[in-house]
Amino acid sequence: MQKKITVLIALIAILIYIISPLNVFEKYTASADETTAKGSTIGGVEVSGLENEEIQKALTDAIINWKAEPLTVYGGGTELSIDANELQYNLDSTLTQYEMMTDKPWFDFWSDEKIVHLPLEVMISDNILNAVEDVAIWSKDETINKIVGQASYLKEHNIEAVVTDLSIIENDRLALSIEEIPEGALGISYLAQAINDKVINPNEIFSLLETLGENSDISNNLGLNFLASVLYNSVLQTSFDILERHSQNEIPTYLEPGIEAAVSKYENKDLRFANTTESPALIKASVENEMLKLEIYSSVKESDVSVQVNQEETISPRIIIRYSTELPLGQSKIIQEGKNGVRISVFRSITKNGNMEEEHISRDYYPPTNQIVLKSLVKLEESDTENPLTDDDLNLDLNGDGLPDLDNYFPGAPSDLNTNDLPKDEDELPPGSYYDKGGNLVTP
Repeated sequence: MQKKITVLIALIAILIYIISPLNVFEKYTASADETTAKGSTIGGVEVSGLENEEIQKALTDAIINWKAEPLTVYGGGTELSIDANELQYNLDSTLTQYEMMTDKPWFDFWSDEKIVHLPLEVMISDNILNAVEDVAIWSKDETINKIVGQASYLKEHNIEAVVTDLSIIENDRLALSIEEIPEGALGISYLAQAINDKVINPNEIFSLLETLGENSDISNNLGLNFLASVLYNSVLQTSFDILERHSQNEIPTYLEPGIEAAVSKYENKDLRFANTTESPALIKASVENEMLKLEIYSSVKESDVSVQVNQEETISPRIIIRYSTELPLGQSKIIQEGKNGVRISVFRSITKNGNMEEEHISRDYYPPTNQIVLKSLVKLEESDTENPLTDDDLNLDLNGDGLPDLDNYFPGAPSDLNTNDLPKDEDELPPGSYYDKGGNLVTP
């Protein structure tokens, strides 16, 4: 009789186990994370057959290794680096849940070990929450959920944020620049793609070199300076703070003096500015029909901006006389045309809520291009007396070798020729003496 009662109890227990809601829950929720692991896992770490202390050590080691690399959250042209140490893991709570889901009742001693795949319990710091919330074009809750999902299974450190519709930002156009691409400028299409759809959030600093990254190697100096200049011209049309800008120190074939800019990662020259408005801004860049089009948009236009370029001073070029025995007596020719230099000041007026503020943006100097005239020196005594040969003319170092360029104008002249000894008047020559084509004094 007792044996029948024992069998009956066992059958009832089996029936209860089969229909138990807890058992159903374990079947359908414990394997939420698809994995190729043969045994149970916590946070992607296989823990089957391990004791509680061994599991805790394995998880602790895995978390430490995973936290050694920062998280990168990106999307919509914005990138955010997060210190993984800002994430906190509750191992005690996770292990308690694991024990509950894998513990077998006393009457289930004949069944196989339960296979479960649990995520780690993760807590997000306020710093991460605030940093994600500050990116206006990201959905905060959905992006945070993706961060938690990656962290709870110790997955990849690169996380794509959930971006809201960028068309919301393209409500008001703050700036527009369209310039023809100069001949010889390389890789402008690639550079435009690198900054296109770049979102600049309020109080965010934009760096052109950082945004371009390795793309800057695709172009050359002419191309990089052209892109920087067109972008700088656009930024001037906004109320953004210009933090760093360098002049090319020469007037380019595009834009006007004072508006151009130069960048170089080798010379540590960057173009940086900050979005000081309360709304995110969007850069749109494209190349159409050999023209670079660059626009800056915002959801709200907070101010009206005007730019003034004032020419403060014009600097006339010098006339530099050079002499050569290659020209016939009395002849001369211009080998470099002169060009005026200028001093330029750029001002910007910003009108907001009826109040106008004027700021001085820059003061640039563009040196003149000196005119160089080559004159005949067949016989020194017949040279132009109105523009006598001077020590400065003879000792000018144009080729940068540290030596006077005397041979350029006196071919064959000895290197130790003392220009101070050259006579300036025919009466100073000994009777019957003359200078040969090499500038050497010949005395009978």
